[in-house]
Order: sequence, then C-alpha cells, then structure tokens
Amino acid sequence: MIFQVLVLAISLAERHNRERIARMQTQEKIISLQQEANEALDKKVKERTEDLEQLNSKLQEETITDALTRVRNRRYFDQRFFSLYQDAFRQHTSLALLLMDIDHFKKFNDVHGHHVGDLVLQQVAQTMQDALKRPSDTVYRSGGEEFAILLPNTDISGALQVAETVRNAIANLSLRHQNEELSVTISIGVCAGIPHIRNYQEFMYQRADKALYAAKAAGRNCVRSMTLLGHHDEIS
Repeated sequence: MIFQVLVLAISLAERHNRERIARMQTQEKIISLQQEANEALDKKVKERTEDLEQLNSKLQEETITDALTRVRNRRYFDQRFFSLYQDAFRQHTSLALLLMDIDHFKKFNDVHGHHVGDLVLQQVAQTMQDALKRPSDTVYRSGGEEFAILLPNTDISGALQVAETVRNAIANLSLRHQNEELSVTISIGVCAGIPHIRNYQEFMYQRADKALYAAKAAGRNCVRSMTLLGHHDEIS
C-alpha cells in the first residue's frame, strides 16, 4: 500500500513537473512571440518615421528651390539675406551681395523661343553655382532672368573677384541648340561691406541694384560696385 502511494506521488510529481515545464515553455514562447512582434513593430515604426523624415526633408527642399533652375528661390534668398545681414551686423564682419541680370534676355526669348530660354536659364544658373568655391556661397534665382549671390565674410575686393569669375564663366559658356551655337552675357552689381545699422539690408540691396543698373548703362557684360559706407554713392 505504501509503495503504491509512493508510486502515485512520484507520478503526480512528475506530471506536475511536466505541466510546469510545459507552462514555462508556453510562457517563454508567448514572450518570444511578443518580443518578435514588438521588434517588428519597432522596425515598421522606425522605417515609417524615416520615410516621413525623408518626405518632410524633400518637401522643405522643394519650398526653397526654384522649380526651373534648381538653385535656391527668392523666398529663401529673402530669409538668408536677412539672417546673414544680422549675423554680419552682430559679428562686425563683411557681407557681399551680387545682383545679376542676363543681358537682353527678353530679345533672346523672342528670337529663340521660351523653351530655349528656359534651357539657357538652367545652364546659366548651374554655371554660376559651379563658379563658386565655398559651400557657404549660394546662387538664388530672384525672378525671371535675375539672379543673386550672397557671400558671407567677403569684402568688396573678394566680392569683385567672385563677380568677375562668374561673369567670365557665363561669357565663355557654350550653348548649342539645333546645331546653332548660342551665347549670353550677364551684368553684375555688387555691394559689400560691414553692416553698421541693424535691419537695414534693404539699403544694401538698393546699392547693389544701383550698381547693376550702372553695369547695364556701361554696355553690359561687366561688373560695377558700391561699398556699404553711409550714403557714399561712388560707383566703381
């Protein structure tokens, strides 16, 4: 009788142990499946977040990029000009602004058509950007055939060197359309100096624009400049 009880007790203990092991294995399996599900969910969330970040970055890029030429647009120019002017004012460093027009572009469009004109705008914009050496120097399309370049930490001498480099690059640009070789030139107005008045970037823009008109009046395909010194109106 005692032996039978022992056998039964051992059998029950073994059964209980097997059930306990089975429960533990089931729990471990559930935990493993849950971990796998969590990892899969985390991966999906991470991928979705990265996709959204890339999309947001692309959308932000599009808002500051000119659709035709792929250089920065007028909206971004206004933002950067304000920001760089304030930086130059606070740090007492020189800032340069170049304003550029493609010479006789309306006539060019009338003769060759707007499609060719668009191709020229694209090549001119890319050539301008390629002519710049520093990552901080950027070309902006401010409208139509008008472009601008902002040069932080650049005095009038440095700005004139950049302007001549850009002007020369455009003058030597070879444009071909239907076996016809075309060429364009640009006029450039430069203003550079250390800002001494906060929030007065419009004055700097006006002086660069005045220099641009002087370049046009001088026969085009040239550079004229004004310094950012009070109301000194000498154009060189």
